[in-house]
Amino acid sequence: MLDRAAPKATSLPELPEITAATDTRAYLARAAVQAQSHDDYELIVDVDAHLQEGGFWPEIIDLLGNDVLKQTAQAMLRPGSLPLINMQPGMTFQAMAGRIPHQSGPQEQTDDPAKAGHRFVQIV
Repeated sequence: MLDRAAPKATSLPELPEITAATDTRAYLARAAVQAQSHDDYELIVDVDAHLQEGGFWPEIIDLLGNDVLKQTAQAMLRPGSLPLINMQPGMTFQAMAGRIPHQSGPQEQTDDPAKAGHRFVQIV
């Protein structure tokens, strides 16, 4: 276990509750400030963000060169169909009928992709 110096007292404003629409930049900035309040600090960030490629399938499908794979992927766009997705039946119910925002899709606002880059990249 690392021996850490006592953190320097700083008064930081309260952040709102984290939801699926939360812009995480404020939380990452807060984490960086808290980490730097120690003499020996490291900031570790998990950038997985539970983003799923399903929201970007139409863009991905256009890039497939194999007609069989392309048609299989297009079939995924039909409701109730999950070809080419590594998912077990029942995994889509992890949100508990909306009570847990698990992979309910990122709802945070992003800038114009033409200026700020792809939405997926902005969120991560």
